[in-house]
Amino acid sequence: MSNQEILILTPKQKELIPIYREKWEKIAFSPKTMDEEKTIQTVKETYNLMGFNQPEIIIQDSPYQALKTIAYQLQNRLGRGLKKELEDNLLDNLARKKSGILNKSLSESLDREIRHEFYIQILDDIERPLWNLIDEELPKELGEQLWKELTKILVAEWEADPMTELHPLVKYLYNCFSCLMWIDVCSYFDFLFYIFELKEPLKEWELLQSLITNCGWIMAYENICLICKYPTSFCLDNERNLHAMAKPAIEFEDGFSIYANHGIVIPEKYGKLHPSKWSPNWLLEEENAQVKQALIKEIGYETICSELGTVKIDSWQGYELLKIDRDLDIEPIHLLKMTCPSTGNIYTLRIPPTIFNAKEGVKWINWGIDYEDFVVQT
Repeated sequence: MSNQEILILTPKQKELIPIYREKWEKIAFSPKTMDEEKTIQTVKETYNLMGFNQPEIIIQDSPYQALKTIAYQLQNRLGRGLKKELEDNLLDNLARKKSGILNKSLSESLDREIRHEFYIQILDDIERPLWNLIDEELPKELGEQLWKELTKILVAEWEADPMTELHPLVKYLYNCFSCLMWIDVCSYFDFLFYIFELKEPLKEWELLQSLITNCGWIMAYENICLICKYPTSFCLDNERNLHAMAKPAIEFEDGFSIYANHGIVIPEKYGKLHPSKWSPNWLLEEENAQVKQALIKEIGYETICSELGTVKIDSWQGYELLKIDRDLDIEPIHLLKMTCPSTGNIYTLRIPPTIFNAKEGVKWINWGIDYEDFVVQT
């Protein structure tokens, strides 16, 4: 294969990129039962290949339980009189700052082997543009979103317990080895093997695939490796955002779960009910701006207006400019209410709170075109 053929991907090759991406998304997003024996063997082989000593391996029901396990170990040692100034040293010993040992080491080793197998200048030339193509095809990083939410939950619990000071522990969350976080990496390497027509699979690649397909989420540290079982359920919307109605968007065997509405994580008290049962009155109590937006979108302005009431600001030719006289969102809610002359259906659209004139509201919803000009054009 010549340099020119590699540097410029053919249309046929580019068409295959989404196929490789979808292959690894399917593997990452599909709930499955863990083969614990195979999982432990894979982790041991990976540690051995990377030149690390065998760690203590613990199977956990969820990432939440895994973090709690580390937290309790740390708390017990702190409770035996360990001085606060030594806390960071203990954290470093328990879960090293260089703790992403499987993540970084396996990836770097695999990269070195590929570069050794092929001409390094060719790989350097194609690597960045190919990676950009793979990355552009991927959905929003779900793994990072999930870990951020897990961090919030754990920090909230620790803050509620005055005897526990474990906030530094959350920095180790991002060293986990998650199938969700490695969709792009696996897509990239898999596609590289296709481009270079690699016949004999590398050991690093075999182990990486086995980790992703058999091990779910791993928190791999120098002295301890916690392996999390797969979620028992995992739900996404059409845009691959976490989403489920009247049930958790993601749930694990131990009951740890996250409710979400089109990518916005919401409290269980909302998520366990179908959106058709959501109450506008919740908006008066909810403090989180993102959650409020999810509530508003699902409840709808017509229902909100009906139950919470509105103040009429202006009217013009069948249009009414209304304001919800409650502090429901980041900025005041102004609505343009209209009745379709042919069907009699009533429509309510939100407009900027800087508009106090119904005619100007009509102009705004018509993309800046005056009503008279709009009628002529249509």
